Amino acid sequence: MLPLLKNRVDPPIESYMTPVMTRGPSVIVFSNDMTCNLHCWSCRSGPIIEKRQDEIFRQTKNVLDTFYDSIKFISPIGSGDPLASPAWLKILQTFDIKKYDNLDIELFTNGLLIPKYWDSLSHIHDNIVRIKMSVDAASKDVYEKTRLGGKFEEMDRAMKFISKLGKDFILNMVVESDNFTDIPLFIERAIDHNATRVNLTMLRNWPDIRGGDETFHKKDLANSNHPKYREFLKLLEDNESLLSHPIVDSSRVVPAGHRVIQRS
Repeated sequence: MLPLLKNRVDPPIESYMTPVMTRGPSVIVFSNDMTCNLHCWSCRSGPIIEKRQDEIFRQTKNVLDTFYDSIKFISPIGSGDPLASPAWLKILQTFDIKKYDNLDIELFTNGLLIPKYWDSLSHIHDNIVRIKMSVDAASKDVYEKTRLGGKFEEMDRAMKFISKLGKDFILNMVVESDNFTDIPLFIERAIDHNATRVNLTMLRNWPDIRGGDETFHKKDLANSNHPKYREFLKLLEDNESLLSHPIVDSSRVVPAGHRVIQRS
């Protein structure tokens, strides 16, 4: 498992900031396709299916083929879903894993397509060490309000499926005014589904957020002037034991974390 950010020790800057690249990267986090089977308002203004799939496939394959001898870890894809992207699905399904030396793969996904495509990835099952699933809710009404295009029953089935794979299983929740009441149940469900980490983060004002600044300010619980701010703090206080569970990183949803959001 990658260490939590607060425990990370970065290498000296001179070891990688050089005028000419002298060695290939060992870690590559891909964010090169916005295609997703969901269209959550918190990260996009509407459904996105990128048309440049052939280009994305060629560019990704070129990166992987160029640096195959140095890459130790890859994470597809923070910008969309790797199994909803035709290019990335093809990359994963045709991955020549024998070229690589002990390559670790993290799938960053909403998880809904894992049950459908898992068998088609059998050649890289041993290399997929981590599944990072963005969920944002723990109840049907809240999930379908925040994860637009998703069905709670499909998410629940995917969580149960992934929990049995024996992989490092990370669950992400972006906290805002519509879903914060689900935090306790979210943590409880994570524990019940064998999650190895729960990441709780505050809503950020992404450029593509649906509704722009107006929506962000309406949903932003890091703002101490928000009408639900006190209710939010009370929920955190009442659930201190859950938030202190060993698998939970709640550092960004407590008031100190709010101040960091406000400064950024």
